[in-house]
Amino acid sequence: MKEPHGVDTQVDLGGMLLRNPVLTASGTFGYGTEFAPFLDLRRLGGFVAKSLTLEPRIGNPPPRIAEAPSGMLNAISLENVGVDAFIDEKLPAIPEGVMVIASVFETDIERYAEVCKRLSREFGLHVFSSFSHPGMALGRVYTGAEAPSRRQPSSTMRAYLDQHAQRIRYLCLHGYLAVDGVEYVIRRMQEMASETHSFILDMNQVSGISQSAARLLNQARLGFAEDGIAVVCSRIHDRPAIIEPMSKSTRKGDRGFLSFEDNDLAVEWCENRLLGEASLAPVASGATASLAQSALFKGLPECVIQQVEAASATRVYASGERVLEFDQGEDGRFFFIESGQVSILVPLQNGGHLRIASLGPGMNFGEMALAGQSLRSASVHAETELRCRILNVDEFNRIADEFPALKVTLLQNLARDLASKLRGATQWIAALA
Repeated sequence: MKEPHGVDTQVDLGGMLLRNPVLTASGTFGYGTEFAPFLDLRRLGGFVAKSLTLEPRIGNPPPRIAEAPSGMLNAISLENVGVDAFIDEKLPAIPEGVMVIASVFETDIERYAEVCKRLSREFGLHVFSSFSHPGMALGRVYTGAEAPSRRQPSSTMRAYLDQHAQRIRYLCLHGYLAVDGVEYVIRRMQEMASETHSFILDMNQVSGISQSAARLLNQARLGFAEDGIAVVCSRIHDRPAIIEPMSKSTRKGDRGFLSFEDNDLAVEWCENRLLGEASLAPVASGATASLAQSALFKGLPECVIQQVEAASATRVYASGERVLEFDQGEDGRFFFIESGQVSILVPLQNGGHLRIASLGPGMNFGEMALAGQSLRSASVHAETELRCRILNVDEFNRIADEFPALKVTLLQNLARDLASKLRGATQWIAALA
């Protein structure tokens, strides 16, 4: 850093690069916030906090200050809020960009080491860290073109996403995220920023994040947002070691990180941002479809489709309603979506759900019932008000007895559909390999 008069005042202090050699003495500057109204703390080379102990320390009872001819004498006895309150309350209040140096005091070596360990977890100090290199915080990086959402978009939407989905970046984060690891991740994000529209931070393999690292990550999120780049999280799965520091990192008026249960939901949200940029609505308002448009009945004579329509019933489901439950047995119904949207979900061992598909008008689900499988392998959730045409397998078999080509055509179309889904799954596996 060069001061206004052009002199380079930077000082390397044990590997820490200070703006200048001016430091505050421990205890004389409180926790920094007391002087923030009177001084820009960022102009200091560094700020040395009050000495910290494992638990809050009251210090000596008053009187503990006395005037002297040349100043004053004190015997405070290291009163402080304790290391946890320093990390949770004092550090977040210090202005951004201030070099903070911790001072530690304790009565025995074990307690002293514990204070140092808690500070090291917060700041990612290598002596106590399990990571040998901050780059270990970042694993695989891949794009939305390699792993698109599992919804079935229109041909126009798919063509646009095929051209632009590489601007969506997945970043797989690993382990316990301390400041050094998050700094490395942010530098990589900055390198990719010019070619990125949205970042998805996959937190599935993250065990926790320090308060300072969460604050740094949130600052980066806000900075990217100013440049029109979204940063969202996925697969946090109700883990307090991640949620609590991330929540505390936000300030008044900041809603914080947008978080999704799985990557499919996250990438669909990012795709919608891209589509919005091109004024392409992800779902056409009021879109409807007829049974004749179902890919499953493609190639059938119109008279057979009319028979199927006559044998089917129509039902409307409210937004948020469960249409089918995982492992629901003895259910021989086939569903065709006339209007609305559904999500196909499979349960996870941690109690959450993974969305494996998103379907809209003209699409169908439950088709394996027509091939003899009555046990449901997934749950179906209505994302909007849903209007379905429902065909029972008994009615289907009755029509097939009269028109044998119905089953042959259905099995051919079903095989094509399964092959397409298998190709999609292979693409996902290749992206994650």
